[in-house]
Amino acid sequence: MASLRATHNRTLRGPGSASGEDGFGLVEVIVAMVLILVGVLSAFLAFEASQRADGRAERNAAVAHRAQSEIERIQALPYTTVGMESLPSNSGSGNAKDPLNYVVNSPAGYEYDWAQPAKSEAFVSSGTLAASSAWTDGKISGTLYRFVTWVADACPTCANSKDYKRVTVVLTTPGTAAPQKDSTIVIK
Repeated sequence: MASLRATHNRTLRGPGSASGEDGFGLVEVIVAMVLILVGVLSAFLAFEASQRADGRAERNAAVAHRAQSEIERIQALPYTTVGMESLPSNSGSGNAKDPLNYVVNSPAGYEYDWAQPAKSEAFVSSGTLAASSAWTDGKISGTLYRFVTWVADACPTCANSKDYKRVTVVLTTPGTAAPQKDSTIVIK
């Protein structure tokens, strides 16, 4: 009897072809497209986040520059004119970001250190500085607050309640987390 052997038909394939794979299947194409889409979307989101961060940094720099410019303008004034034109009142808002929230009505003064609000200094009156005004740099706008208070010297033998003047400038802009606050001492 003749032996029955199964014969296998083997075809020769060219170099580089894997056996049993004739090309990409539909599942592989969909997976590749999803991976490419995820990569493109991730790159877009990273770019958008960096644009937002750049915008915030630009806004913060503009506000800080404006606050410093106002401090320098006030320092250039004659010492006798550095004071409040009119005394502001407490807003009563209770909002920790509101500069007028730190105005003390009796005796009239300002809590320049918002971290220690119980410590206030008396206002310097009969000066030329408006308590507040609108400001803009073309792109950003807000309100500029000016507070001038008396500072006593820490020296125990020379302590006087009116030794120096403290100028505190606060800039607020709509939509920002916190106002920009700068303070300096002005001497004769």
